[in-house]
Amino acid sequence: VRRAARALGVSHCAVILAPPGHPAGEVVAAVEDPALQREPVALARFPEVRAALASGLPVLVPDLGTHPLYPAGRAVRGLDGHPAPLRSAIALPFSVDRGRHGVFLLRRTTGQPPFSAADLEFAEAAITAAVAVIERAQGGVRLLQLDWSDGCMTVTVEGGELVALGFAAELRRLTHRWWRARGELSPLWAGA
Repeated sequence: VRRAARALGVSHCAVILAPPGHPAGEVVAAVEDPALQREPVALARFPEVRAALASGLPVLVPDLGTHPLYPAGRAVRGLDGHPAPLRSAIALPFSVDRGRHGVFLLRRTTGQPPFSAADLEFAEAAITAAVAVIERAQGGVRLLQLDWSDGCMTVTVEGGELVALGFAAELRRLTHRWWRARGELSPLWAGA
């Protein structure tokens, strides 16, 4: 999570596990405060997380100060519950391990540029591809880290060499399909 945050230029990046409709979640990893790991978090403070879990779709909030999810006058809070100078958010829902649900939450501060539709699109493709590959992997593979920035993705997995090669091939296939579905004619992968 730390490397993903650094690659995207965000200071607030977390993975929260929670079943859809549940009032609380569990912080699995948080860049802004690693001590929050395994801590419960009230989802009422994070309407973008609740919306992503309820719909199963990514949520882009370019401006937390004007977006309908955040009514005027409502304080934007960090994972620790304290007011935070946050500007923009992306909440990417995912499901792994036979129905465990969660959200990959990215947030930028007021000193950073707001997230754009392009940021959302690339983050969604990377997370979706990684989760799909992990679920399809045979022989066991564990995602250790996922980094992306400016059209570049780096994935570190734990598993045998054959599993890692299968992971890479499936990731390439899925991201290539996503690239073509966008209507792109140029190759996404070098040598493709």
